[in-house]
Formats: sequence, structure tokens, C-alpha cells
Amino acid sequence: MAVGKNKGLSKGGKKGGKKKVVDPFSRKDWYDVKAPNMFQTRQIGKTLVNRTQGQRIASDYLKGRVFEVSLADLQKDIDPERSFRKFRLIAEDVQDRNVLCNFHGMDLTTDKYRSMVKKWQTLIEAIVEAKTIDGYLLRVFCIGFTAKDQQSQRKTCYAQQSQVRKIRARMADIITNEVSGADLKQLVNKLALDSIAKDIEKICQRIYPLHDVYIRKVKVLKKPRFDVSKLLELHGDGGGKSTEAVVSTEGAVIDRPEGYEPPVQEAV
Repeated sequence: MAVGKNKGLSKGGKKGGKKKVVDPFSRKDWYDVKAPNMFQTRQIGKTLVNRTQGQRIASDYLKGRVFEVSLADLQKDIDPERSFRKFRLIAEDVQDRNVLCNFHGMDLTTDKYRSMVKKWQTLIEAIVEAKTIDGYLLRVFCIGFTAKDQQSQRKTCYAQQSQVRKIRARMADIITNEVSGADLKQLVNKLALDSIAKDIEKICQRIYPLHDVYIRKVKVLKKPRFDVSKLLELHGDGGGKSTEAVVSTEGAVIDRPEGYEPPVQEAV
């Protein structure tokens, strides 16, 4: 091959060469994830998203993200009875640098669920679909186990099928009444306190003694049409203001946003 015929060699190789390496995190922004005001911990973490560029809007990529948080972290409680409950929160709106979340479901940890299943007892489970006052269709899973009588010498504590059917029917009735008679905020408070499972255990004692009765899982099947005002009601402060109000010298309550700094005075 004659020298000088290949233009690519004379210019120093192939076109383009090596591309400049750009740090992907330089194109991203951090957003605060906010839980509804039914929980004590409002800020549950931070999330990353690519900065708005052209038609790629950052808020569109944040909406729909699901965050799974332990109830102990949400309520600032070290009680082991709360640590095995996981609440799922879904991002529904973005305001400033705050991602406003709503309830999306509840579940028990795998280790807790497996530790309850043992031999020589009957597992009773009920699955109920019910709608809240504000239009959320939920599927609720309840679980319970027969308890051994302390005075009995028997190794097993199996319930008869007729008793299992009666207990399952009572479970379904109690869950339907509790869900259909409350809105989403009241229902989440009941799930956090586990009051529904306690009522089931107390009422079903007449049929057969139970223990380890829990609302095992809650799924949100359908939601009403999205309303920003209702979401801001759940957050109480719109996600952009602090939860603590400031009282002026005249006694009026003044709401101030997070990170508020008083203006600099020219003279003292």
C-alpha cells in the first residue's frame, strides 16, 4: 500500500477517538421523600432522579416510585412488635424538592411470617376485599393460629373444619366492617396499632382460642381519581412547610416554609 493514500492514518487513526467520561451523578438531583402525617417520622429518606432536560421532566420519573419502610422507623419506636411490619408508600406528587407519598400497602417480614408457622396447630387465613369511605379498594389478608389449652395434656390443638369456617367468617365480617367504616387515614392508624387483629382474637376466643393473629398483608387494588388537595390534607403541610407553626407577637399563628431565614436587618 502506498504511503499517503490512507487519509485515516495520516490524521491519527479512526474518527471520534475516545469519548469524554462524564460522571452520571453530575446530572442527578436529590429529593426528600415525605411520609403522610399519620406517621411520626415525616422524612423517610432521599431519592435520586435525572435533572429536568428538554421534555424529560424529573417529576414524571419520581411519581409512581414505591418506598418500603419499617413501622418502627416511621413511628420512632424500638418496640419489636412494630419492627416486623413494613409499610409501602407510593410517590404521588412532587413539590419543590419534596416527594409526597401516600399509603400503598402493608406486609410482614418473611422471618416473622415463617416463625409463626409450626406443627401441631391449625392455620386459619381469611382474604377480604373491601372499600373505604374515600374510595380505596383494598385486599386484606388475615392470619391466625389455634392456641393450645394450658390445662390440656394433648400435644396437638387442631380445630374442626366447622370451627375453622366460623372463625374465617368472623374474620371476614370484622375486617369488612372496619375497612368500610373508615377512610384511608383512619385505617392506616388501625393497622399501625394492630387493633383489627386484636378484635378478631378477642371475638374468636368463643369458638376456639387463637394466638398470633395478624393482618398479614394489605394491597391497594384501586384508587379514586388523584386529587392534590386530598394529598396535601394527608400531609397536613403540603410538604413545603414545617409542621411547627410560629406564633407572632400579636398571638397570630404564622406558617413558615422549611429552611426559612429572617431577612438581614440594615441597622440594629
